[in-house]
Amino acid sequence: MVGRAVFTGSLRDRPVQRAVRLLAGLLVFGVSLALLIKAGLGLDPWDVFAQGFSRRTGLSIGTVTIVTSLLLLLAWIPLRQRLGIGTLANALVVGLVIDAGSRCCPTRRASQPRSRTSSSRCSAPASAAASTSAPDGVPVLATGS
Repeated sequence: MVGRAVFTGSLRDRPVQRAVRLLAGLLVFGVSLALLIKAGLGLDPWDVFAQGFSRRTGLSIGTVTIVTSLLLLLAWIPLRQRLGIGTLANALVVGLVIDAGSRCCPTRRASQPRSRTSSSRCSAPASAAASTSAPDGVPVLATGS
């Protein structure tokens, strides 16, 4: 039976497998967002909003993500849309994992090169890399204005 798929049937018959896959996917997604935030390389629009709101309020990005997700889910009530367990898990788990992942990941300082092989054209000179850190731990370059 080499080359034959082991998986047969629908996942509707296997709720435990569905839940494990859901949680694994949400964990990977949350960790990847935490890594993007810590790297300071840019974020998608949803997380830019959460990052900006967290910088203004002092709340963590994960908390802002959870609160915004739940507020948007409240907007589903007039639309008479039914919420599933996956939708609620997405709203809660991703935010919690972003916060946990952000605490576990070290923050790259703006003055540190990204790797030993990076060229000087790609990284800021050490003299121009005076940095401060935002509440979410992402380095913010000082512009000297």
